[in-house]
Amino acid sequence: MRRSSAVVSLLLLALPVAASCSQGVSGPEPAEPDAPVVEDMPQPAPEQPPVEPAPAHAGAATEEAEVERAEVGEAAAEAEPVDPLAAYVSSTPRCRPEATRCFSIALHLTMPGGAPAQTVDWVSGQVRQANRLFASIDVSVQVDRVEALPPEIQEIDDRAARDALGRERFSRGALHVFVTPRLADVDVDGAEIRGVHWRYRPDTQKRWIILSKIASDLVLSHEMGHFFGLPHSSYDISLMNKSPRDAPPWSERRFHDRELARMRRHRDAMVRSGMLVNQANDQADDPANDQAKAKPPGAGE
Repeated sequence: MRRSSAVVSLLLLALPVAASCSQGVSGPEPAEPDAPVVEDMPQPAPEQPPVEPAPAHAGAATEEAEVERAEVGEAAAEAEPVDPLAAYVSSTPRCRPEATRCFSIALHLTMPGGAPAQTVDWVSGQVRQANRLFASIDVSVQVDRVEALPPEIQEIDDRAARDALGRERFSRGALHVFVTPRLADVDVDGAEIRGVHWRYRPDTQKRWIILSKIASDLVLSHEMGHFFGLPHSSYDISLMNKSPRDAPPWSERRFHDRELARMRRHRDAMVRSGMLVNQANDQADDPANDQAKAKPPGAGE
C-alpha cells in the first residue's frame, strides 16, 4: 500500500515541470542576428561587353592621320599671304585670243585710306572697251603688272605732280596707267578732268596715262588714242571729238578711218623702237619685235 502511494506522489511532483515546458517560460526572446544594410555592401561591377581587339593597321592609320593634319597645319602657317592687288591681273580681261598684237598695261593704283582708288570691275570695264575699240587696228591690251603707290601720292593737282608720278616708274615696253582719286585740270582753277595722256616734260619720249576714279569706261580708250598718235578731232563719229553732242550715241562712237590709219603707223613705230613689246605668242618670230625684245617690259631706261 505504501509503495502505491509513493508512486502517486512522484507523478504529482512531475506535473508542473511538464506544464512549464509546454506553455513556455516568460522572459526575453533570443536576439536575432542584425540584417546587413544593403547600401553599405560593396556592389558587384556591371558586366561589360567583351572588347574586340583593334585591327593591326588601326594604330598606323591613326598616326598617318595625325601626321597629315600636322603637315596641313604647317603648310597653312607657311603659306604666303594673298596679294589683295593680284585680282587686277587675274580677274581683268586678257588680250583677245585672235589678236596678233598684245600689249601689257602696268597699272599703278593710289591707295586712299589704304584701299585702291578704284575697283577690279572698274578697271575691267576700261580694258574691255579698249579691246573692243582697238580691235580695228589689231591691238589688244591686258594688265600684267600692278603696283600700290605710296600713301603720300593721292590727288594730282598740278603739272609737277603729273611728272612725279612716272619719273621713277616709267619703263619701256608697257603702257603705264595711273589711277588717282582726283585729277585736277591744270588749265582751269578748281576744275577736275577724267583722264590725261601725259608726256614727262624733261623727256617727252616718256609718257603715261592718268585716270581719275570718276572716269567713264571709255576714257582709257580716248587716252590710248593720244598714246597712239591722235590729237583731238572734229569727226562726229570719233571718240577723240570732245565737243558735246547727242549723235551718234556713245555706244556707236569709235575711231574715224583716217584716225585708224594714223594709229597703225604709230603702233608699228612704237614696236620697232621698243616703246611697246608685243606679248602675243604668234608674234614670236615677227622681225618688228626683235629690237623690242632686247628690253623686257620691266626694264628702265
